[in-house]
Amino acid sequence: RCYFCKKHLFLELKRRAADLPLCDGTNHSDLSHYRPGLKALSELKIHSPLAEAEFSKQDNREVGALIGLDHWDQAARPCMLTRLPYNQKVLASDLTALGETETAMNRFFAGLNKGEIRFRLRKVSPETFEMHIQREDFKRLSEEERTEAEHLLASFPLFASAQWKPMEKLSGYFDRLLGQKAH
Repeated sequence: RCYFCKKHLFLELKRRAADLPLCDGTNHSDLSHYRPGLKALSELKIHSPLAEAEFSKQDNREVGALIGLDHWDQAARPCMLTRLPYNQKVLASDLTALGETETAMNRFFAGLNKGEIRFRLRKVSPETFEMHIQREDFKRLSEEERTEAEHLLASFPLFASAQWKPMEKLSGYFDRLLGQKAH
């Protein structure tokens, strides 16, 4: 979704691919969200055949299931920048802390043997971090498991006061706050 990431990635691909045409995996569903990276794709004349064919994220999953892909319904694995609000200075220390802490939390949750526990740590303001967790996954955790997870999270200095927020939908958090659409 990031302008700078898409621009850098596709400039490098264009350099390596010489004169070959390039395309990306943007789907039609992405067009209804704020995606600054779409501007970079347009500037570089990168085609998005799925979006052009009005093929949605759900269409992708249905076709993946039909052709027998192992992980056709895999949850999104967005880059770490999606943990930060738009138009905020990106600090390497924040990205490092977010990555290390999410890794520790994933290990803890995996040890519970309850399947994937979907969550995102987010910096929601310059001084505030929150733990956004999929509501149905939060409900699968016992009170004791939640307490252990909260203590683990609080052991990381930046997240000592992070509030837990069960959510119906994890993706697009900052998009929803903006209330904007891509052009």
